[in-house]
Amino acid sequence: MLVGDGATGYLIDLWIGTAANRPSGELHGWDEMDIALEANYPGDAKEFVAALVQVGFLDVAEDGTYLVHDWVDHNGYASDADTRSEVASKNQIIRWAKKHLKVSDLDCFKQWLKNHPYKKGTGYKEVLSEYKVYTDSIRSVYDGNTNGNTPSPLPYPSPLPSLKDICIVPQETCEHDEQSREPVPEPEEPERGEKQKQDTIPYREIIDHLNDVCGCGFKPTTKGTRQLIRARWNEGFRLTDFKSVISCKFGQWGTDSEMCSFLRPQTLFSNKFEAYLNEAKKGGKGSVRSDIEQTMQKLKSMEAGK
Repeated sequence: MLVGDGATGYLIDLWIGTAANRPSGELHGWDEMDIALEANYPGDAKEFVAALVQVGFLDVAEDGTYLVHDWVDHNGYASDADTRSEVASKNQIIRWAKKHLKVSDLDCFKQWLKNHPYKKGTGYKEVLSEYKVYTDSIRSVYDGNTNGNTPSPLPYPSPLPSLKDICIVPQETCEHDEQSREPVPEPEEPERGEKQKQDTIPYREIIDHLNDVCGCGFKPTTKGTRQLIRARWNEGFRLTDFKSVISCKFGQWGTDSEMCSFLRPQTLFSNKFEAYLNEAKKGGKGSVRSDIEQTMQKLKSMEAGK
């Protein structure tokens, strides 16, 4: 053969290297020496490549780039590797973006990313930073076109349109054209009950009360404690309820050497919180009807008797 013994092995090595490093089959940037090295050919590189071209294993493009003959026809899976990798990377970025973008902006981000040239290895934060530059430029154009004597398609300056309303992508992919724009409605005033749920949770005041009544030293910044308080708060319980449960259970367990160890957030603010609160409201020992000063006096008496 033209390339001597071991020709089949040289070809196989070349094809493996092409699939790994030039999956499109176009050997951009490879000269004769690169091709010979990829094929592990020990002889003259130019003679080796010339033989492959003569036999028909390699083609030469107009710009001089070497091409593996009929690569796409015989190695379709390998030739699509870059495309599959880009699609997979973009899907990962979209999943990550769901945690950092508003739902109303996500569709525009997907359209932008679909048409955005993605460089392999680009990090999530870098892509989101490029998107922010894009959206900032769109907003500045929008602001410039809606000030002065230019007719405004939307009430200006309020409400400001979302990115979904002003996203600009190629015509064939953008779902939001000029005719579909409508003024963004003002958000409805939340109901009283919903508004209460949004109140700031008084972690410190609750834990300070627990420490004062029970003589403990719990911290309001502990993650587990805050999770328990937040869970009860989201169920609708408020500061007076927490104080009632703390006072009630101290009245019941404060003098019991075994039960006093349960005067802690893990127990008081657990899923039994409502049951404890009902005990307090029924007028049990240490209930909301009890005088907190009497409770404090009991604590002082216990300390004095030690």
